[in-house]
Amino acid sequence: MTDIGKIAGEYTVKLGIAPSVVGFERFTDAVVLCAMCDGMPTIKCICEKVGETCALGAKTVLREISYAIKTADDICGRIYELLGLRIRPEDVRPKYIISLVAFFIKRKINK
Repeated sequence: MTDIGKIAGEYTVKLGIAPSVVGFERFTDAVVLCAMCDGMPTIKCICEKVGETCALGAKTVLREISYAIKTADDICGRIYELLGLRIRPEDVRPKYIISLVAFFIKRKINK
């Protein structure tokens, strides 16, 4: 069986989010949660579930994820290199990035 957490961590690093950045673990946990769901949970639900695992509120989790994404150098270019999708800088939002990575992890696992 494939370790989804390990794959999510690898994708997160490839997106340019350093493991030392505040929010790296929250972002990775959110991707894993999304990848394991059949449907697509809301960002509020994702942040609440991730927050439960680390005793943080949903708003704090969202801030940490947002910060981690903002620290990534040229995340749009990295998404294109990694996933083959072109996205505009104005579309870089936590829910969208988490969903994209989770979708590609699901595809990779189900091959």
